[in-house]
Amino acid sequence: MACFGASTINPVLRYLARRILLFVLTLIGVAVVVAALLRLVPGDPAAVFLGENATPEGVAELRHALGLDAPWPLQLGRYLSGVARGDLGDSLFQRVPVSTLIGERLPATLELALAALALGVALGGILGVVSALKRGTLADLAVMIFAQLGVSMPVFWLGILLTALFAVHWGFLPAVGRGSLAHLVLPALALGVGLAAIASRLVRASLLETLREPYVHAARARGLSDVRVVAHALRNALVPVVSVLGVRFGALLGGSVLTENVFGWPGLGSLAVTAISQRDFPLIQGIVFVFASIFLGLHLAIDLAYGVLDPRIRIEAGGGPSAT
Repeated sequence: MACFGASTINPVLRYLARRILLFVLTLIGVAVVVAALLRLVPGDPAAVFLGENATPEGVAELRHALGLDAPWPLQLGRYLSGVARGDLGDSLFQRVPVSTLIGERLPATLELALAALALGVALGGILGVVSALKRGTLADLAVMIFAQLGVSMPVFWLGILLTALFAVHWGFLPAVGRGSLAHLVLPALALGVGLAAIASRLVRASLLETLREPYVHAARARGLSDVRVVAHALRNALVPVVSVLGVRFGALLGGSVLTENVFGWPGLGSLAVTAISQRDFPLIQGIVFVFASIFLGLHLAIDLAYGVLDPRIRIEAGGGPSAT
């Protein structure tokens, strides 16, 4: 949304207001759906907390203390009311605020996801440009094979393979933990390879299409160097790529659940696994709520980035971004 004029201010504000309203309503919907699905999970949190020797009376007393015996609509109303105040509740097992636990783990997850995103975009972008410029050659074939393998390998399998090679067999990098750049390499690589595979195919396809545009031929006719022509074409070619990569960043957060457990990375993913095993419903709801907030926020940021990458995109008075 670059180059906004005064006449477009009101449409832009109206569009942002609609998107923010949709953002809030979607988060409420996520909270309701997650709360409903957790009702279907087998196992009683109170019984899990008290252990195998729990008596029915003890379980009933703890359920009452935790508010689990209240009708589901009342529980949901209390939860939504707390969320509106910024209160995600308390962990059933750790007895500390959910927001505190998430705040302690979220930086590690974001660090891993951003590192994987940077690696995937950089590697995928380079490979995609090379593949497009060397179309039909062995380099193009090699990139396509990499892309096919990258999207086919499960992230947990790739993580185990990387650990076996680089940590166990060769001893180059640490296998588990967080604390240094070396600890970040393997989990970021495990998450980033799939993104690089997708990015390389997207960049290749988009750049090949853009290079056939009339303005590219005109730029070459004016005597611009191949580097400047490709750089100019690549900017416009990135518009559809950014949309997909923004969605994939949300997938990186989801993939961190498996990756963090493989590499012992202390983020939200490993915390989510612990919460699920303990039937810690408030913690599960809080983690899903945070993931959903980040994912929806990315979609809004992507829409705003369209105009930066392609000045032809404007906000129409009656709708969202559109090309002019």
